Order: sequence, then structure tokens, then C-alpha cells
Amino acid sequence: MIGNLGRLSTVRDLHAFLLAKTQCDWVISLYRTPPLHHRQAARITDPYYAYYDGIFGLALEAYLGTPPLINALGQGLIDEPLLTMWLSNEKPSDDSLAGQLTIGGADYEHCSPDFRFNDLLEGGQFYMPLDHISVGKSTIGKHPNWKVISDTGSSHLNGPKTVMDKIAKAIGAEIDGDDYVISCNATMPHITFEIGGWPYTIAPHEYIGAKNDDHCTLLLNGISEKEQQNTWVLGGPFTRAYCQIYDIGKKRVGFSKSLPLVVPESREITTVRPVESEVTPGFTSTSSIACGGPSFSLICLITACFIWFCLC
Repeated sequence: MIGNLGRLSTVRDLHAFLLAKTQCDWVISLYRTPPLHHRQAARITDPYYAYYDGIFGLALEAYLGTPPLINALGQGLIDEPLLTMWLSNEKPSDDSLAGQLTIGGADYEHCSPDFRFNDLLEGGQFYMPLDHISVGKSTIGKHPNWKVISDTGSSHLNGPKTVMDKIAKAIGAEIDGDDYVISCNATMPHITFEIGGWPYTIAPHEYIGAKNDDHCTLLLNGISEKEQQNTWVLGGPFTRAYCQIYDIGKKRVGFSKSLPLVVPESREITTVRPVESEVTPGFTSTSSIACGGPSFSLICLITACFIWFCLC
């Protein structure tokens, strides 16, 4: 297990059932689902204050055991194989809603209803075809074997370094070691990813990261072609701009624009059933779990999901 500080933690094999109690735990299984073979850290390099929230398997398949969600679906605990992920694009604060995971339905409270669906390329992963990339009005690159996956656990847009260098140059950024930096006062273009024939545009304020004096670091990450020749991983700038709906039954992923966050006087967890014909109808077991705070916590979401299963 690689921690946030980039050092390897010591692990040992265990066979157990774990439930997250803090944001630094790893969730292994859902209530009523069989325990999974896993590894538990025996020594962790100071992760308590690290800004990550844990790992929970939502893949269609897994190399080591069956993912918890698939276990739950197989036992009929979730009526429809659908989940929606929304991440807030607002500046985080202690009293703001940072995101919401909806299991068994679509989230129309935070997501535009016009989801565009893309069939998956591979059975075990949520990979889709990537047609081409453009910056402003200029096409930067295209490749018949490019594939893309959206990743809520990544903070950057990740892709082959040679192409990412071209994107940064078209934006007007300079290469500074592993980073791409630009004047914060510069006028920057939009980045558009065409996935399955649909264009998805990311605005400059969505791909600008840390600010240091008058220079800004872009949330772009170039990966060696030897490691990831034709694969693109769209993290934070994309996953916060667009809601993602994972249709496990039909093996497809849909995207729609995230809606501006409206904070009610008293925050409540809202369940919204899908009504669009494009989304699988007839859900009778839909649950939405909301979490706030400066760090969007999947562990918080899954802990609340555990409580929901207990009540059922």
C-alpha cells in the first residue's frame, strides 16, 4: 500500500470483516456481503493527517476477489446496478457539501438530467474510447487506440507525456520539472476531450491548481509512454465538472454537467429517482449519502451506506 507520502507500508495477509471508523481506514466489505481476502497495514507512514479518504472497490471485476458492490448486487441488496458520483466544484469549507454518492439511482439534485452514455471497451474496467483532444479551437492529438477512464481518486488530468506537453504548450504553460506552470493572470483556453463522439469541455478555472505568488500550477500530469502509452485518466478537473453515472448492468458510463451547489437552510440527504428514458427506470432501492468538509470522504459515504443496509 503506497501512502500519501510516497513510502511503502508493511502489510500482512488477513481474512476479516472491517468497517471504517475513521477516514484513514480502508473499507473491505459491505454489510451482509461475504468477507474478502485483503491486506491490513502493519506499519503505515504517518497517514493520519494525509489528505486522502480511503479506497473502496467499485470496479466491475477485481483481480483479488469480488468487489463489495458486486457482492451486494448478487445478493439482491441493490435493486438496480447503477450508481452516481457527484463532486462539488466549489471551494471547500467546513460547512459545505463536498460530494455525494448515490447507490441505485441518479442524482438530479446536483447533476443535469441529460446524461450522455458511452459503452465500455473492457469488461473489468470503466474504459471508454477517446476520440481526440483539443485546446481552444486547435486539435492537439488523436489516436485510434486511445482509451480513457474517469477517476474520482486522482487530482489531475493524466495522459501520455508527449501529448500532455503539447497541451501545456498550447495553453501557454512552461515545464518546471514534473509540473506545468503559467502566470495566474494569463488568458487560458478550454480543454475539450471527445469521448465516444461527445465533447466534454473543461474550463481554465477547473484545471488550475496551486498558486505560488503570481504563478499557477496546472492540474496536468504527463505519464511516461512506457507506463501508459494510450491510456488517459481524467481526475479532479473532469470529475468535478461532470457527474458520472456508472451503469454496471449495461456496462456503460454516462456524464452530465454538474449543477451549481445550492446550500439549503437545513441540509438533508435527498433521494432522487431517475425519470429520464435514457436511464434504466424502475429503481426501488435508491440511497444517497452526502458528506461535507474540506476533504470529500468516501469512507464517510460508505459508512453511511453501511447504516442504510442495516436499517433494511
